[in-house]
Amino acid sequence: MMMRGHLFRDDTESSLQQEHLIEFAYIIQLYLDCLKKQQETKLKKLREAQENLPISKYQNEILRAVENNQVVLVAGDTGCGKSTQVPQYLMAAGYGSIACTQPRRIACISLCKKSCL
Repeated sequence: MMMRGHLFRDDTESSLQQEHLIEFAYIIQLYLDCLKKQQETKLKKLREAQENLPISKYQNEILRAVENNQVVLVAGDTGCGKSTQVPQYLMAAGYGSIACTQPRRIACISLCKKSCL
């Protein structure tokens, strides 16, 4: 059998023996498990940070206000989570079309990158 310019034989004299393939597959699986654990750790830290934002205390009030009013303004200090968390609360509550405005182009681009996590 010819693969990428190398000749591989299907008999027992093959340069890659079955044991080597099994060991290689095991090593790859360990690596993938490690990557998954790292991603889970990062996600856990992110969720904890989101829960610690000042806006998180008002999640239910915000959702009630949106449900009961045509227009809702959310005001808070810089970094409290208004722009990043409120759209996520609305999405989780089942709202499909959500618009979040920003006064500057750079802030808007930054917000889009954060919200897509």
